[in-house]
Amino acid sequence: MQVYQKTNMDAPQFSQNVLGETINQSLLSLGLGSKDLTSIIESAKEGLLNLCTHVGLMVVEQMMEQELTEKIGPKGQHDPNRQAYRNGYEEGSVVLGGCKHAIRRPRARMLEEDTEVKLETYNHFNDEEPLSKAVLAQIIYGVSCRNYAKTLNGLDAKPEVKDVSKSAVSRRFIQATSTALEQLMNRPLDDMQIVAMYIDGVGFGREHLITAAIGLDILGHKHILGIWEGATENKTVCADLLTNLLERGLKIDNGILTIIDGSKALAAAIKTVFGSLALIQRCQIHKQRNILDYLPEKEHEAMKTLLKEAFSDPNPEQGKQKLLTEATRIEKKHPGAAASIREGLDEMFTVARLGLDGLIRTLTNTNVIESAFSMIRSYSRNVKNWQSGEQALRWAAAGALLAEERFNRVKGYKELQSLSLKISQYLGIETTDQVATA
Repeated sequence: MQVYQKTNMDAPQFSQNVLGETINQSLLSLGLGSKDLTSIIESAKEGLLNLCTHVGLMVVEQMMEQELTEKIGPKGQHDPNRQAYRNGYEEGSVVLGGCKHAIRRPRARMLEEDTEVKLETYNHFNDEEPLSKAVLAQIIYGVSCRNYAKTLNGLDAKPEVKDVSKSAVSRRFIQATSTALEQLMNRPLDDMQIVAMYIDGVGFGREHLITAAIGLDILGHKHILGIWEGATENKTVCADLLTNLLERGLKIDNGILTIIDGSKALAAAIKTVFGSLALIQRCQIHKQRNILDYLPEKEHEAMKTLLKEAFSDPNPEQGKQKLLTEATRIEKKHPGAAASIREGLDEMFTVARLGLDGLIRTLTNTNVIESAFSMIRSYSRNVKNWQSGEQALRWAAAGALLAEERFNRVKGYKELQSLSLKISQYLGIETTDQVATA
């Protein structure tokens, strides 16, 4: 019992001694004095992040002093060739641990030009881009501006921590999303070999609909090409989006395949802007859903079976005829379903006419863009009140770029180079060589 009590009592002291010795050796290797050991151990008690931040701030201060010494000479030593003089300190800030910290910045001025001596160390750690990215990630993934400070593991309670209030975080988030929007809408497209493009819209509240375009390049990689805001998915909004893509360098000289839902506005805009250089494939999943909406539930399975057989028919014209025959058969009993079958039917078999195999499931529906929209919706789920179209655009852009980072190559991507040639041949275009490397 005595041994157990003694060991139990000695353990905390032993651990603190080991910690102190370890930190002391680390500080000495960094060129920092052991006089700061007590305050650092206090930081260690508050958690590893506090310890790292505390040590990090000390290292930054030491690096600034070291840089200044290298530029103007040692402090307090006479130097007849000295070209600058120290000018005290001023309050500054650096970004560490996901927030901004106050720090004393050493100053110096040139003797002849009377200008400030620039410190590259300070400029590096004063860069607020990492902080903007941290705020953007936290808010996008569901942390409110009000609660951002609580994610800093106690750092927000430190007097030297700056700009963690709700308003400051909100301003930084707006700045970060505005940057994301500008980056997305100004990204050049002329180096991308886009062979297919998905276009669809996602609603933000009741008044704002963001129309987005995702491109599929010849190597199977997906890219967010652009977004556009409007109250509805109308022809004007879609045409403006497509025009913007062309202005930013999207090349469609060899033709392009566009995959859309059942929107007439999208189809009209594509024909207006891209003209004869675009093929349109309507989403077969949307078509099935629309037809079933007009039928009683007891007839759903039979219609699903018929649609599957028609869409998978190796002869697309024969598959199309099957559906026209069915539309005639049910026209009297279900005129709405018959009209839905006929609407845009020719564009349901565009990919089938190109003679593709491995990509048939990828290019005959809008699942690619629906998946991206699902991610964007999950990022913006905590926003209850969309105040403007500009706000919706900023959130959509930030969410789109995050979603893009998680994109994978499409299955059957090796067939995409063949797709590019088949599109050109189908449209009667003399192709230019497209070289792709895996």
